[in-house]
Amino acid sequence: MISVVIPVYNAADFLPKCVVSVFAQPAVAEVVLVDDCSQDQSVEVCQNLQQQYREYHNKSVVFLQNEQNSGVSVSRNKGIKVASQIYIAFVDADDFYFPNRFEKSLQKLAQNPTIDGVYAPVIPVFETENAAITWQNDKRPAIIDTKNKHIPPEQLFENMGPVGKNGWFHGNGLLIKKSAFQKCDYFNPNLDWGEDSLLFLQMALSCKLVHSGEEQAVAAWVQHPQASLTKRSVKVFWQQRQRLYQILYFWAAEKKVATARLQLIAEKYRHAAYKKAQVSTNSAIKRQQIFSEAMQNLSAAKTWKNYFYTVKLMLKK
Repeated sequence: MISVVIPVYNAADFLPKCVVSVFAQPAVAEVVLVDDCSQDQSVEVCQNLQQQYREYHNKSVVFLQNEQNSGVSVSRNKGIKVASQIYIAFVDADDFYFPNRFEKSLQKLAQNPTIDGVYAPVIPVFETENAAITWQNDKRPAIIDTKNKHIPPEQLFENMGPVGKNGWFHGNGLLIKKSAFQKCDYFNPNLDWGEDSLLFLQMALSCKLVHSGEEQAVAAWVQHPQASLTKRSVKVFWQQRQRLYQILYFWAAEKKVATARLQLIAEKYRHAAYKKAQVSTNSAIKRQQIFSEAMQNLSAAKTWKNYFYTVKLMLKK
């Protein structure tokens, strides 16, 4: 019934626990492991898991390898395309599921065949005290979920982050029909960061997604020790966020999404461009000049596409 796609990169120490938690779910018929040229023992671990589950548990483990290091989007897309089951779920190799991960999600899908996918809460799990402190210092939420569990599918796009302010969902908590990818497309390999957020926004625009209704988390998102954001990384954050909105805008325009939604995406792009300039530019006067000129050019350009181009050129100066 369910194929679980697991991208693998240098995850030998975590992968066995992850796969055990996945196959503990009765509805899982297949695990698809896609290694992205790991430099540790991940390949051997994948091969051992494939043999172990085939011989002793009669479970299907598909093992694929990228010819070159290509990124998580390529790995996930490859896994989706070879998956044999009706439903697709995801989990990263260092994360894991809790018991009854799919029970409520499958009930929702059974109750309404028009639903494309169901999202459920995920919690961060910290390997070390430092990882927990970093999370708290960055003011990140205690649970990854939408604040409202009854958002109508047609309003999800405006509500969910990073477009809206009503929370967001994590890939570990998503269960979606394989057929839905014909509408929302796949993970974008040209985006180095936020590729999952981009696809989930495309899903919200093109698919029918509902909340599982659960209060408790269904999966863990493991947090490893990491440093706090630096000024440089904040700049990269807004640069990548700007790129996300740009890709989303042109994808949505091609799909003939409503004008109001295109304008909302364009406004989010403008905000990200401003925040990037705020980090990049020391002079407040220079920043104000950039965006005053950009807004004047917007009126003259008459199209959001030309506005994007104008801002991009100006920020390079």
